[in-house]
Amino acid sequence: AVIDTGKEQRVITVDDEGKFVPKQIHVLHESQQQSGIGSGLNEGDTVVVSGLFLIDSEANITGALERMRHPEKTE
Repeated sequence: AVIDTGKEQRVITVDDEGKFVPKQIHVLHESQQQSGIGSGLNEGDTVVVSGLFLIDSEANITGALERMRHPEKTE
């Protein structure tokens, strides 16, 4: 679930309205199945881990995260 851009690490969370929200985190350690998060998440945050959020290997992760942070308003 950790997205590492090379400059920062993020996870995608789900807010109370069911919207995806990227959050910058600091990973202390990682294993095959778990990551120890030092900062960036709060107790009770829902983190997307699989099945709901797919990123193509050629997708622009930075652009996708930016679009999620600042979605265009629809009328």
